Amino acid sequence: MHAGRPFKFTDQYRELRHVGYTETWRHCNHEGREYSWYGRGRAFRIDHAFASPPLLERLHGCVYSHHERETGVSDHSMLIVDIEDAG
Repeated sequence: MHAGRPFKFTDQYRELRHVGYTETWRHCNHEGREYSWYGRGRAFRIDHAFASPPLLERLHGCVYSHHERETGVSDHSMLIVDIEDAG
């Protein structure tokens, strides 16, 4: 798989969108390109968070922290979703 080519579960992600869920990283980063996992000379953005319409209203941001992957704590970059407290 090469950058820009659809991920294996693209159809399932589209179905989530059709029932009202929004993929938070894409919502916050529009046309940006980052990857959450690297291996065998390839990179993928395979870590996602989806928000329902009420949760999306409280979304402040969504970023990948690459520090954990780069330092060997994990083999994935951490997805951080910043959501306003409902209380």
